[in-house]
Parts: sequence; structure tokens; C-alpha cells
Amino acid sequence: MEAVWKTPINLISDGEKHWLKTVIGVEKDPRVLLIDDYGLSIDPRTEIMLRKKIVKMNNILGTTVLLSSSNDYFLKQFASVIIYLDNGHVSKVRKGFKKNSSYKKK
Repeated sequence: MEAVWKTPINLISDGEKHWLKTVIGVEKDPRVLLIDDYGLSIDPRTEIMLRKKIVKMNNILGTTVLLSSSNDYFLKQFASVIIYLDNGHVSKVRKGFKKNSSYKKK
């Protein structure tokens, strides 16, 4: 992804633009961070780095983080609460991952 920084914005893909917006949002250390389609256009290694940064922002800065995704795979790795929507209505709420809990990956 390093090459993206040197490429004119009109020449990068929509996925790369999404990734750049996410990086810029995270690096500004906001009080509230909202990321739409989390994990959509990033490779697993980059997702792990982004996840660590988001968790650090939440733990150290107290940043409220809201992530949306059509796939809960990444969110289950670190979200404290997962809210599922069905046609705009809450269909279920589940506890997420807690480091000190009995959560086990299946």
C-alpha cells in the first residue's frame, strides 16, 4: 500500500481511496471514529495493524469507535459489542471479545 501515497488520487482504485480515508481518519486521533465497511479493502496484515491502532485509540484516548461491516469476521476479533441490523432494525446484540473473558475462537 506504500505506493498509494505517491500515486495521484485520480489514478487509485475505489478500494485504495477507502483505505486512505480510513488511515487519515485514524491518524487524526478523533474522539469518535466511524468506519463504514471495515476490513473491506485491506489485506489481513494491514487489518491487524489497523485493529491494534483502533484498540489503542479506544483504551488510551477513550475514542468511541463505531465500525460497520457486512462480514463480522474481523469485528469478532476485537469488538466489545456487536449489533446486528436487519433492514435497518436491530436484530440481535452480542457481547464481543474481551481479553480477560472466557472468549475462545472457534
